[in-house]
Amino acid sequence: MKWLILPAAALAFSLGAFFASQADETSDAPPAPPLVSTFAPLADLTDQVDYYLKRIDEALASAEFDEAQLARVKKDGHTLAVLLLTLALHDEDNPFKRSASALIVDAQELAKSADQKSAQSARKQFETHRLDPLPNSQPQTWRKVASMGQLMKQVSVIDTALKRNLKGARLKSQAKTTAPQATTLAAIAQATLLDTHEVKDKADLKDWYSYSAEFRDSSAALSAAIRGGDAAKVNTAFARVSKSCETCHQKFHQELK
Repeated sequence: MKWLILPAAALAFSLGAFFASQADETSDAPPAPPLVSTFAPLADLTDQVDYYLKRIDEALASAEFDEAQLARVKKDGHTLAVLLLTLALHDEDNPFKRSASALIVDAQELAKSADQKSAQSARKQFETHRLDPLPNSQPQTWRKVASMGQLMKQVSVIDTALKRNLKGARLKSQAKTTAPQATTLAAIAQATLLDTHEVKDKADLKDWYSYSAEFRDSSAALSAAIRGGDAAKVNTAFARVSKSCETCHQKFHQELK
């Protein structure tokens, strides 16, 4: 009897493993994300939250607030939402985790602002939740929290700044600014990995995930290279970031080429 049971059990195990592997190969689910600290240093993320909040505050304090400033506030709100989600899911503890749910919603309200007054209201609410943290109302997961179109506009802004500040003496003098900017690109890349609306054919999902991961990892490598201060390594890393964007746009968003 044992002779009959053992082969059957072994066969069942083999078949289960086979079908599990087949399911993995055909799954539409995104790949498991790496530890956040491997692509987004905690200090960079907090630096960038402060940077975008300062930009928003400067715009909202203007007596001549206009449509251009409103557009920038909204774009920065989308970026803040991504940075805050990345901080919420960071493997290192940080002050933003406790009230991440509320802060992400506040950033999204900034991103939806219709005018200066509504933006000021959202900003005030953000500061209230930041200074008086509340327990998370729900566990945080990687998910879409911002508009890809707005995030890509931010990517273009950062790309322009990097092109200007990674040259000559600026490479070292601006490193405290440019390294966190590259980290923001990495956070945006991880966020856009979950937003697959540009993928019209499920067969292309693997490419979308792969291109997004390469954008994330190449941006993280650029941030590290900037800190190293070696111009040749920085140029190589920046070229890799540019290539990752170009490759993705060629397949999924050709008008952005």
